[in-house]
Amino acid sequence: MQSYEQEATDHQSNGVQLHGHQLDLDDLREQLAGLIEQQENIETHQKPMLMGLYNREIGIFEFKLLQHQVERQRLMRKVELLTARINRGEAVDDSIMMAVDAKLDRELIKWRKKMLEREQQLQEGERLLNSHQAMSAEE
Repeated sequence: MQSYEQEATDHQSNGVQLHGHQLDLDDLREQLAGLIEQQENIETHQKPMLMGLYNREIGIFEFKLLQHQVERQRLMRKVELLTARINRGEAVDDSIMMAVDAKLDRELIKWRKKMLEREQQLQEGERLLNSHQAMSAEE
């Protein structure tokens, strides 16, 4: 157990005794400040750049996949609607096909919104990369 005088001396020297090791609070503050600065740098600079690179290299394929998934979903739903009409003994003519297409357009609005959002993400990533490349050239 430390004496009161020893504790007072430890606090005055801005240090902490921990498991037999003297830790300087100023050093710890500097290390913490450095880590916080690194985290901010990663969040504000490196992460957006990595996301931009990801979108440029891989995101375009994800977008194409999403487009194909939307088209596949639309065709499957069209087959389902037309099969139901045929099973009920109804005739399928041009007016029915147009009505089915209109219904599918209404149903797939949320998929199209998703595609639009993804396309905007890709464009934003590309703008970020282009602005960073221009800034690097000037630097």
